[in-house]
Amino acid sequence: MAKQTSSREVALDNIEENEELFSVSHTDLLTVQNSTLSKRVPNIFGELDEWMSLVLVMIYEVGQEKKSKWWPYLQILPEEFDTLMFWSSPELAELQGSSVVDKIGKDVSNRSFVDSLLPLVKDHNTLFGKFASVFNSVNAEEALLEIAHKMATLVMAYAFDVEKDDKSEEDCDDDSSALDHLPKAMVPLADMFNADGEMMNAHLLQQEFSMTMVASKAIKQGQEIFNDYGQRPRSDLLRRYGYITDNAKKWDVVELDSATVIQLASEHCNLNESEKNERLQLAEDWDVLEDGYDLCRQSYGEVFEFPAALILVIHAYTINKDTFNAALKAREIPNEMPFNRDVALVLMKIIVGRLESYSTSIAEDVVLLCDSRLDGRRRMAIEVRLGEKEILAAAQNYVGARIVSLSRKDLAVSSNQECTKGVTTKERRW
Repeated sequence: MAKQTSSREVALDNIEENEELFSVSHTDLLTVQNSTLSKRVPNIFGELDEWMSLVLVMIYEVGQEKKSKWWPYLQILPEEFDTLMFWSSPELAELQGSSVVDKIGKDVSNRSFVDSLLPLVKDHNTLFGKFASVFNSVNAEEALLEIAHKMATLVMAYAFDVEKDDKSEEDCDDDSSALDHLPKAMVPLADMFNADGEMMNAHLLQQEFSMTMVASKAIKQGQEIFNDYGQRPRSDLLRRYGYITDNAKKWDVVELDSATVIQLASEHCNLNESEKNERLQLAEDWDVLEDGYDLCRQSYGEVFEFPAALILVIHAYTINKDTFNAALKAREIPNEMPFNRDVALVLMKIIVGRLESYSTSIAEDVVLLCDSRLDGRRRMAIEVRLGEKEILAAAQNYVGARIVSLSRKDLAVSSNQECTKGVTTKERRW
């Protein structure tokens, strides 16, 4: 499955900016509310969240086959998938070192499906059409997991959040967590377009009674129409949609987990447990503790930039005792970014450790990609891990130069102090 397919939807005529391409009534959206399942067993969704509810509805509607209102739409959805959820262990091994593997969560998903959906489909097996017999058999769990993963993949790739009537778009923009709880809908026609964060020229709008696709810019006759699914790194495209594109290379990231950052910063200064807890409190006061820190690909010629929160959390663990006590008392973030030698040395350890977690080097990956016989999944994995290593290499080069520069500066200061011993302040030259 991919958001980029062999099919191409092109403009048959010139299309103006903001011109409507198509509109789908709210009553024609594939949602929990519109499905007959909610009428036949109103309480079946119980404590299910919006995501799991739509997965259950998808299972139900696919099971109805021609009886389903959305049967023509369901028939054109993919049945085979290249998302990471469906990769074998040897295939996933090609992504060794990339944090995207930890985001797949297949075991967690399996437990959720078994705990939340299995009792429902077994108790109401007769409602699920072509799946009724298997949901009433000893193989119900195995069958459910296979079906549920496919439906969940379709929901992740194609579903849209639908704003509630009492929740304005502005409110949702201000509260990103609210988006996770919005009703989700499968929108027929909306997923017929390929998606590209760079070339996008159309987007879906929610209106009072419909979901409407409009041109976000002028589209010339014969030009392909691209929907927009955001500026995502290739690792995320591969995980969610099962494809990558060179246009997304500029949005590649390397995620550094906070546990590793804190561990290496603590080891650098040989902190004991009590000192670690104190430094943790300072990092919390500065509000720089995050689950992870993203290193982003820089444009050619740009100075490598590290997240401010990453620099500050390392600084919190590496400053000397006197500076720490003053900082803890003030509880204010330093006015200037403290990218000193200790911070740089810890960063270098983090970067080198991350590079060593990959099983191949940049040079080896470049050679592998020259092989025309390389299959699709392995090629995509190599592209993703190579992109991450390129970011780490750029970061390593910058930090290495920074360490040399700071070491020379420290040496110069030390030398100057030796030369000025016994000299009054007025006689010094800076």
